[in-house]
Amino acid sequence: MHHKNIIDELMAHEPTEQKDKPAKVGDPRLDEKLEKAVQEAENLEACAVKSQKNKTKSETDIENLCEEIDQLKNQLLRAAAELQNTQTRAEREINNAHKFALEQFSKALLPIADNLERALENTPQNDPHVEGVQLTLQLFLSTLEKFGVEPIYPINKPFDPELHEALSIQQVPNVKSNTVIQVFEKGYLLNGRLIRPAKVIVAA
Repeated sequence: MHHKNIIDELMAHEPTEQKDKPAKVGDPRLDEKLEKAVQEAENLEACAVKSQKNKTKSETDIENLCEEIDQLKNQLLRAAAELQNTQTRAEREINNAHKFALEQFSKALLPIADNLERALENTPQNDPHVEGVQLTLQLFLSTLEKFGVEPIYPINKPFDPELHEALSIQQVPNVKSNTVIQVFEKGYLLNGRLIRPAKVIVAA
């Protein structure tokens, strides 16, 4: 509010007898009213400026708080994703540890199966010990299977470098190239993972 407007408003509310009576130069009443009007105008102007500043500050504070909330949300999402990834990795490692804890033990047992199979190959069928060796081999292989150990015997199957080890390549009539024609030693898997490749001869 302008100072002149305040003075005009004060003059409008002054009693009639005071209006009609001209103010003398240096009249203390007029000086007092003018000083009071000026002071009130200054107070009103200061309040308006302060109110505007407070409003602007409040809006700035709200914007800052919103930005902080967004940052905290992003941090929380990243932390949750990282925690989920960590839990997934831990579960995978635990599962692998359970699945493949017997790998070295299983590999150590494989020569037993090899020797039993060789014994059967080199023993006449009419030998009274054949049946006992066969039962022992079957029991042994079924026990390995219970713990996730499976044999690989790829005779007459395509050669797979991921599962087979080629000892040699031979020309064989009427046999498709890259076919396994002989198995010297069975391969084995443990829960689907190779622990020993099959040693084979492949047709050229």
